[in-house]
Amino acid sequence: MKRFVAVSLAVLMLLTVFASAASAQDVIEVRSSVFNGSDIDDIIDTYGNGTILPIDASRFPIFYYDIDDNVSTEVVFIVDVPGTENNVIGEGGLVYITKIQPIGYEYDNPAAGWDNYSLIGFGARKAIPLKPDKADKLAQLVLDSDDKYTIRTGELLDLGEGYAIEARQVDVDGKKVWLEFTKDGEFVDDE
Repeated sequence: MKRFVAVSLAVLMLLTVFASAASAQDVIEVRSSVFNGSDIDDIIDTYGNGTILPIDASRFPIFYYDIDDNVSTEVVFIVDVPGTENNVIGEGGLVYITKIQPIGYEYDNPAAGWDNYSLIGFGARKAIPLKPDKADKLAQLVLDSDDKYTIRTGELLDLGEGYAIEARQVDVDGKKVWLEFTKDGEFVDDE
C-alpha cells in the first residue's frame, strides 16, 4: 500500500510539473477591444460618435495589419440606421471598406519604379491589386520577405503556392538577368 501511494504521488508530481510548464508556454495575446453596452445603440453611443462606430485592425484583430510598417487597410462601420436596435443591426448598417495602401520596398530606387507596391487587406489576407490604383482585380500576395536570395543560372527560387522564378541567362556585364516565371512548373511569363 505504501509503495502504491509513493508511486502515485511521484506520478502526480511529474504530471503537475509538465502541465504547469505546458500552460506557461501556451499563453497567447490577442489585441482587441471589448465593447460593453446594454444594446447596439448603447455601444454606438459609447464607443462611436452616436451614429457611427468604426472598427479597424486596432479594435478587431482579424483585420489585416502590418506591424512593421504600421499599415492597416480594413475597417467596418456599424451605422445607426432604422432597424438598429437591441442586438440587431438594421439593413445597410454594416459597411465594410478596404483601401489600397502603398508599402515601401527595403530596396528603394524611385527612378527605376522601386519605391513601393500597392497592397490591400481583404478578409485579413494580403492581396495585390493588378492595377496600383484600382482594386477591381486582385491577386494573392505569395511572398513578402526582407530576405535576400542568390540564384545561379538554371536554379529555381521557390516563391510558395506553386510559383517559382528561374534565372535563365545573365548578360556578360552581369547587370541584366533573363527570368522565367512559372506556376506549378508551367511557364507563365519571362523577361
